[in-house]
Amino acid sequence: MSTADAAPIVPVADPARDEPSFARLAAFALVAAVLASLASWAAAEAVHDRLQPGATMFKGIATAAESEVAGAKLIADLARRAAVAFGLLGGLLGVALGAAGGLARRSPRAAAFAAVVGGAVGATVAAASARFGFQFAPRLLPPTIDDLVAALLVQGALGGMIGAVAGSALAIGSGRSLARGLIGGLAGGAAGLALHQVIGAVAFPLAATTEPLAATPVARLTAHVLAAVLAAVLAAVSLAPGPRRAPSAVETNS
Repeated sequence: MSTADAAPIVPVADPARDEPSFARLAAFALVAAVLASLASWAAAEAVHDRLQPGATMFKGIATAAESEVAGAKLIADLARRAAVAFGLLGGLLGVALGAAGGLARRSPRAAAFAAVVGGAVGATVAAASARFGFQFAPRLLPPTIDDLVAALLVQGALGGMIGAVAGSALAIGSGRSLARGLIGGLAGGAAGLALHQVIGAVAFPLAATTEPLAATPVARLTAHVLAAVLAAVLAAVSLAPGPRRAPSAVETNS
């Protein structure tokens, strides 16, 4: 057979080129998480004082019923302010990690899609979880439970919800397993806000870190950074590709 009759050689695309390495994905995710945590904290701080719960005034000494109503209103106001802060964190982290996953594999289309999904779902889930968790979950816990233990449970669950959506966005953007990204992000987010409680008890003893939002800007920043960074890191680790199978002799000779 002549050279002219030979079939043209068509290059075969290597699927691995569309998948970012673990180092590249982790680096993109880490940078995105840091930026998202700083941006969400700054945005939340800008409205923090505007959402300050209002004082309840009484004519004379408040009755037991009036005190109960005032206490419920205070809890609702604090939960609403926390929903704004954590909603910003969940939304911006979802946008950032979704975009990071797509950009890590050099796909602007995947980055845009994952960012939109991650942002919308992240903001909704985070705000709803914070509002429910801080307003209603304490009623389900024993009244004698320690404040730190209660905060670990409630904020750990909230961090897990935020991280689960962010990890899923990273998986969507990078084209990898959604379930693995969700689980990794959930574990990281929960660990981040739980660690914030432990660090707060030692480093910020006067910052009331067991409350829905800590009393100082630095303590609030710590919560944003720890939740975002650990969610991103564990999500990236969970999405790391396994070892490649060595080609068999048949595949090598084919």
